[in-house]
Amino acid sequence: GRVGRCRVSTEDIAARFARETAEHEMTVLHDDGLYRHLRFADPDGSHDWWSLTTWPHKLAINGSVGTYVFSVVPTVDMFDLIRQSSGNGPNFDYWEEKVVASGEPVVSFASELFEKRVAEYLAKSEPYWPGVTAVWESEINGFWTHYDTTTEEGARHAMHQFRYQPEGTAEADTFRFRGTGDWDLRAHDWRYMWSCHAAVDGIRRYDLHRAIPAVEAPPANLTPAWRHKGVLYDLTRDYRDPSGDHWRWLGTWDEDGSPQVVCLTDPSVQDQADPAAASDSMASLIGLYDEPLRHLRPTVATRGGAHA
Repeated sequence: GRVGRCRVSTEDIAARFARETAEHEMTVLHDDGLYRHLRFADPDGSHDWWSLTTWPHKLAINGSVGTYVFSVVPTVDMFDLIRQSSGNGPNFDYWEEKVVASGEPVVSFASELFEKRVAEYLAKSEPYWPGVTAVWESEINGFWTHYDTTTEEGARHAMHQFRYQPEGTAEADTFRFRGTGDWDLRAHDWRYMWSCHAAVDGIRRYDLHRAIPAVEAPPANLTPAWRHKGVLYDLTRDYRDPSGDHWRWLGTWDEDGSPQVVCLTDPSVQDQADPAAASDSMASLIGLYDEPLRHLRPTVATRGGAHA
């Protein structure tokens, strides 16, 4: 991708998205082949929400953060495009080329990038125009500011108008910004980046919905269930963690309300009379791998008309 295109690091936006959506749950409003409508929100409604809507060649992300529509004509199912091109996270640069409509900008003026470029320019100029950096700072950030650089238009106007002539020098030696017309002062807008993370996370949750049986309002004491990070676990079933170990609920809960589970494939457990001695909580187990557990024999969830 283009160097410096993102105003914040991918780690920063990923951490923010994870923090703001940790308690979100998915609701399948419609699921019929390529026609889908999925909604993601915190049950208490205190955080940002979003929805994913798909139809042939199109994917729309809509929510409290913004609206973006992506399209690739050769790709019939846009979920496949996101899955195949996301890798370790959103592909901001590649997906930018696929945006065909948006309610918010994909890229916008980045004051941080502007300040960085100007600082580098002034640092190179300082040996020839001593004091130019201090004068620029006083006119931009001083008590009496000469320019407004909070917008791209204002920032470029400030560079165009700024002059500095060191005392005792000829007018011909006046400093001015040159060659800055081709500076790209835009970066990916945070709303676009957040929405890209929403697409990746939403499709991940959707794929889990199809792979792990859903448990809807199980009768008390008959089909115990436990919801964690948007995934509803049927505790009467065995699960496999990413390392391949099998786990089963012991019928007990820890003090934080997480189910206590025992590892069925750990030899040390098999040799103990009390398997609970080698148990763990499902929340801790999921936290170790940072991803949901998978059912040993996955079946297809048919909620909302989904078919494998």
